Amino acid sequence: MVHVGVDLDKRSSQIAVLTEEGEIAQQRLPNDPVQLEKFFAELPPFTPVAIEASGTWWWLVDLLERLGHHPVLSHPKQTKAIAAARLKNDRVDAERLALLLRGDLLPTVWIPSAALREARELVRHRIQLVWVRGVIRNRLQAMLARRNLQPTSGQSWLTQRGQRELQRLPLTETPHRIREDCATLLPTLDAQIRRLDAELVARWGRDGRVQRFSSPSCSCSSSATSSASRTPSGSPATWG
Repeated sequence: MVHVGVDLDKRSSQIAVLTEEGEIAQQRLPNDPVQLEKFFAELPPFTPVAIEASGTWWWLVDLLERLGHHPVLSHPKQTKAIAAARLKNDRVDAERLALLLRGDLLPTVWIPSAALREARELVRHRIQLVWVRGVIRNRLQAMLARRNLQPTSGQSWLTQRGQRELQRLPLTETPHRIREDCATLLPTLDAQIRRLDAELVARWGRDGRVQRFSSPSCSCSSSATSSASRTPSGSPATWG
């Protein structure tokens, strides 16, 4: 059986093909899907292809699966620990992946399905928007606290009454600019987060984790960020 190792960069791929006879053929190709599809289409069906896990592997895994091959993601740190080399370059890395794959010595990581990858990315995007919104809220409130400004209509500037009072508050030029920018950004972020909530529920509403995610009693916290790759967590906190 042929085994392949791919050292994947942002712009190009170094490909090592290990034949049944143990010979290595190396080729470097630009990350052009047309050229790569033509190259991999010439390999025998179900060829195992080792790729070092990085932030850019999605598209190559999809291409290989579409061609009927078997992509395998290697664990970068564990692979390096098993097969450290004095000479470090793309050709060596690609050959190392192919050799470890053939010897069944390659430390691997799980490849989620395309649908699950999309779901995770959408949840991570929502969590990042919630984080950005929190940063803006905190900066707005810190700016007001530095001037010893406290709401008289309630406990927080972020309630609807607090916002109305904040808009009437006489401020000098700099805090006025900060207030106006925050008043523009926060409703926009609220709307984007609500849209993402609706999309998540529409696409994965039967999943119990998504149901918890959309529950009004649930709140987005730092633990949600740490578990972004596993479960959608947090609920739509609002500006008002």
